[in-house]
Amino acid sequence: MSKKTTISIIIALLALALIAGVVLGCKRKQEKATETEQPAVTTDVPSTSQTKSTTTKNNLPVPNAPCLSFLTGAKPFIQITWNWDIADYFNVYRATNPDGPWEKIITNFPKSAHTAVDYNYPKATKVLYYRITSVDKEGNESKPSIMSSVRISAD
Repeated sequence: MSKKTTISIIIALLALALIAGVVLGCKRKQEKATETEQPAVTTDVPSTSQTKSTTTKNNLPVPNAPCLSFLTGAKPFIQITWNWDIADYFNVYRATNPDGPWEKIITNFPKSAHTAVDYNYPKATKVLYYRITSVDKEGNESKPSIMSSVRISAD
């Protein structure tokens, strides 16, 4: 195996470890927040986080605030994770301002996919805001999660 191939493999493994650490770290923060009833910090930009899923409209659970990561590579993207095990489908909303307007960027995302990715975010913004709703098989939607924010690094 050449030195270049070995370095490429090491870089790929480090990238996977980083992604896994971000996802697990976010999950641990949400679990810890649920256990202690304190808000979880999910991003590098201060935001409010929901500590528990609650049931609301149409008896649909409200997802926790999403965990967000800005990742770079061949094409930068936002990785979006949340407590996907509470419903069959989810809608993902994005805004460039914490007060909205909110744009539905993913509709009926299946829980089996676990993690959503946003490649088509507005590149001119420095901070993006996301929130999640759960959706049942009839298309009824829960109340939105509390929003989370992510800081976009300059290329």
